[in-house]
Amino acid sequence: DSDKDSDSGSGSGSGSDNSASSSRTSSPPRRTADSPSRYPPVPEFGAKPAPAPAMDLNDFLSGPSLAPASGGSSAGSDDHGPKHQLLAPGAAAGMSIEYALSKNESPYPGMKLIKMWFQNQGSKEVSQIHIGSEDLPSGADMIAFPPISSIASGGMVQATMNVKEGSNPAEPLKFEIWTAADQYSVSLSLAGAGLGPI
Repeated sequence: DSDKDSDSGSGSGSGSDNSASSSRTSSPPRRTADSPSRYPPVPEFGAKPAPAPAMDLNDFLSGPSLAPASGGSSAGSDDHGPKHQLLAPGAAAGMSIEYALSKNESPYPGMKLIKMWFQNQGSKEVSQIHIGSEDLPSGADMIAFPPISSIASGGMVQATMNVKEGSNPAEPLKFEIWTAADQYSVSLSLAGAGLGPI
């Protein structure tokens, strides 16, 4: 009789252990179709991927363009060196001029090709922009940019001119920029084979 009691006692003990174990290892609730998922949906087998956005060939070759820094000099690009300020907008009723040495050769032997940016930051149109009087050092020469008829408010025009440094490269090329309303004295500085800051 004692053996049966011990067996029944041990059997009841193991049963309680099994019930406790099953309660501890109960499986988590199953996710239904309406339940949110932390993972993106798996594409169906054989599904085609979404097409990549089209890119213009010119954008691919040239890359993003950067706006020039205001005042002083800014970084160059693939076709010209650093930009330098020739005329500040505060001195010319809102018109500013920047220039840079082009990396392309000048069509005139012995001269340098200069790229220029004319920007009208004023509220009125600027017209009849051209080079007036010149004061060049000994040995220097300059072929002016073609006259610009007008630049609307907020507009920008690019031009090129050709210059030859004098016997002393440290001497700047001095000349005047004329418009229909005024005249502005400017100084374009050359330093050896490249352009130096003003």
